[in-house]
Amino acid sequence: MVLYAITVLIIPVMMIAVGALWKNNPPKKVNWIYGYRTSRSMKSQEAWDFAHKYSGRLWYKGGVLLAFIAIILLLLSKAIDADVYEKIINGYMYFQLVIMVGSIIPTEMALKRNFN
Repeated sequence: MVLYAITVLIIPVMMIAVGALWKNNPPKKVNWIYGYRTSRSMKSQEAWDFAHKYSGRLWYKGGVLLAFIAIILLLLSKAIDADVYEKIINGYMYFQLVIMVGSIIPTEMALKRNFN
């Protein structure tokens, strides 16, 4: 159970932490080392700041939602067959990755709208 809790909460906790950091204190200057690095976000300092605040809000809200769902799944562990539960947890972890990586799409769309 503890291993499931750790693995299923890693992505949401990371999204909450990085989201809070980026929306409140994004990397100061455009760089190739750390941050939301896409060709659109790196075109100007304004685009860079916007991308971090926008994606930071998405990651923070998404992380909270994913953590809430993860906690519900962890509470259901006793009520579900162990093999079925393992498959649900594995599927949920893939879902978390899709949400995390999928946040690029709305961020890039917002950058295109605001910095075309």
